[in-house]
Amino acid sequence: QHGGGFYVTGNAAYVNVQGAQVIGNTANSGGGGIAESGSVVNLSAGKICENKATGSGAGLYISTDCTVNMTGGAMDQNEAASTGGAVYHLGSTGNYSGGSVSGNTAKNGGALSGSLRVRNNTNIPTLVTISGEAVFSGNTASSNAGTIYITGEGSTVKVQGGTISGGKAKNAGGILAE
Repeated sequence: QHGGGFYVTGNAAYVNVQGAQVIGNTANSGGGGIAESGSVVNLSAGKICENKATGSGAGLYISTDCTVNMTGGAMDQNEAASTGGAVYHLGSTGNYSGGSVSGNTAKNGGALSGSLRVRNNTNIPTLVTISGEAVFSGNTASSNAGTIYITGEGSTVKVQGGTISGGKAKNAGGILAE
């Protein structure tokens, strides 16, 4: 189901990717690379690349009460059939201040949910912050938001730095908030 490479759950669980490679995994639902619930993922070096999900979040599927901190490394060339080619956030927090999120694909949100797809189907909003030297480039969605797609009342994307470029989609190559 979830987590082709790793499935992490629990309020005290931490995953630190500091040079590891999570490459070429597949999940029947979400999180081809890593799926997490109630935990923290820190990516400072290493790769989460070339993973696939028949659902959402081919690189990372981040569920309620989870946090992702990306300060380096790469989440590139991941492919989700639904949303969030690299990352799918659901009622969670993402802090992206470094590294590369490039060449990912999905129906919606190429990076975050199709580059980065952020969606809130619960009463816990999603908060994503992009800052520093984070690079989101060349992500593609067949429908909405080549780079970042965010839905749900109270869900927020803050862009305080970084680079968002080269996103392609039918509707909004960069960021789409609905």
